Amino acid sequence: MPGYVLTIAPGGSKLDPDSDAPFWKQGTGLSDREFITTETPVATIVRLLERMFHAPVVDETGLKGTYDYKLTWTPFLPGTTPSAATMAKSLEEQLGLHLEAKTVTVDVINVVGLKSPEQVLASR
Repeated sequence: MPGYVLTIAPGGSKLDPDSDAPFWKQGTGLSDREFITTETPVATIVRLLERMFHAPVVDETGLKGTYDYKLTWTPFLPGTTPSAATMAKSLEEQLGLHLEAKTVTVDVINVVGLKSPEQVLASR
């Protein structure tokens, strides 16, 4: 299916290993133009991109552990999702990660029917 692949850019990763921040400084913050995290795995970037583009993103960076990072971009209009090209440029320049649109293979759950709780209880 159409999606994206996240890899390390040719210049190498620019992610900073986590800073051992106290628990009250750990976490993530998101606005329409930036994403700031402390002690967070690369999987968090992947989930952000999947939500932004409503498409699967496959992590092929091989990066393990947690990192502190700040990613900023310029939205087309305030409150809108940035384009994939804008995010790809920001990821490469700021974090040393490469985002590419590709056909990807992912697991998919196919729901063929649903039953209400009443129907489940009635069938017992």
